[in-house]
Amino acid sequence: MNIWERRARIRKWQERRLRRKLSGVVEEVCCFIGALAWLSFLGYAFAKEVFK
Repeated sequence: MNIWERRARIRKWQERRLRRKLSGVVEEVCCFIGALAWLSFLGYAFAKEVFK
């Protein structure tokens, strides 16, 4: 295995590691946005009933 093959392997490993981290972050952000939307809907429904 020459130096270029080694570098290519390291680069692939780094890309996989970065993709794994980014997918976790994206999942957390999507969950946060979904929870925020759901809570805002519940707050709106509650306020609508209270201030009828």
